[in-house]
Amino acid sequence: MTTDERHQVILIRDWDVQVSGSGCCGRLSGGDSVLADSKTFAEARSGMQAMGEVYRALSSAYGERVEITVIDARNFVALLVLLTRHAWQRGGWRQALRTWRHGMSHVGVVCDGEVLFADRIPAPDEAVTAVGRVLEKPA
Repeated sequence: MTTDERHQVILIRDWDVQVSGSGCCGRLSGGDSVLADSKTFAEARSGMQAMGEVYRALSSAYGERVEITVIDARNFVALLVLLTRHAWQRGGWRQALRTWRHGMSHVGVVCDGEVLFADRIPAPDEAVTAVGRVLEKPA
């Protein structure tokens, strides 16, 4: 199966690092450091682990049929490009506008430009079922 034939899944979630205001001196990391301890990014780490379970479930269920991209919502430009490209391929500007409206969330799951979950991380089986419904639709 070629890359062009695969369905596109985007998992949106936080990384466990501070990215803004990092400047030239590096960034705060999730591990113990002078500026932050392991508890500083506990919420982001929890979300990362939950989304990791979703990633593994989707990968196991659909294998080569899907290409999964994991992205931090703070990477706004890349997220906007991916959402636009996938939505445009599946439904043109109308689909792109719908996807922008709901897909620009802190966490979520998008499949082929269709926002399946926004502002929450689904249970792995819930994500597999929702992606499966999108995959069953005619192209």
